[in-house]
Amino acid sequence: MADQSKKIIQERVKKYSKAICKNIDDRFPPDSLAILESFSVFDVTQVPGDINAPDFKVYGQSEITAIKEHFYREQQIGNDFLEQWKDMKYELLQLKTKWLQFKDNVESNNMKIKFSPTEWVLRKIVKDYQHDEQFALVYRVAKVALVTPVTNAWPERGASAVKRIKTRSRSSMKSDLLNALLMISINGPALKTKEYQELMEEVAVRNANEKHRMCPRSFISVVQKKSLSSSTQTVDIDELSEIENAQKIDKHLQESLKNKEAWITDAFFESDESDGDDSDDDDDEEEIEDHEDSDVTDTDSENYAD
Repeated sequence: MADQSKKIIQERVKKYSKAICKNIDDRFPPDSLAILESFSVFDVTQVPGDINAPDFKVYGQSEITAIKEHFYREQQIGNDFLEQWKDMKYELLQLKTKWLQFKDNVESNNMKIKFSPTEWVLRKIVKDYQHDEQFALVYRVAKVALVTPVTNAWPERGASAVKRIKTRSRSSMKSDLLNALLMISINGPALKTKEYQELMEEVAVRNANEKHRMCPRSFISVVQKKSLSSSTQTVDIDELSEIENAQKIDKHLQESLKNKEAWITDAFFESDESDGDDSDDDDDEEEIEDHEDSDVTDTDSENYAD
């Protein structure tokens, strides 16, 4: 009985494994798998260390050809991409040295590396070469490779964020606002970081400079100081408009404060007058009581006299 149960379990595991492989093949057709495998050319651990070696000259030719045929089918653009790749190989060799140093530093501190060598290089290319026209076509391919979804974790995170943000009380939220909140929730910086603090300050300054916004006076003074300190040698038109808007907000707040002070003063005087009237009534009552007491004492004295 035990052997029969074991065979049944093994058959079910094989059937389940084949179904998973079939679903993966259906999700990633052969042509898509070829492109994904071609992105491995950015793995710096596979780059030959000697630029004079024959392997270095032919490194990544098949992968780059597949990428060119998929993204740059025009002949002129494809040739430009191949020329940029020839120069990028030398950059990858330098990135390989940086990767090894980075890996040694992380491991020496008993920490774990979150990224694979390929992902680390793609991030470096997107960050350091985004304004370099010499590698513009390679930069585009690196961006595509970096955002290619390989798991369903990101869609699941998005669905969870939608449930968390668009609740029943916010069911009438528009799609543009929902999209902005989802971008902040999923891709925004972590709390209590430098990037988070800089972003919050930038948003606060923008909101303070917009029209019809009520802000505390202390915050407006900070906005004015930031706007004034940012103009070092020349004063930009945008900075002047920010200062002018901040001054308008400050003037509006001062007027509203004056109105509130006047209202409080009027209410204070009205309360004093009402208190004065009450005190006069009390004085009249005391005079009547004193008069009655005097009449009683006069009557008693007459009776004693009789």
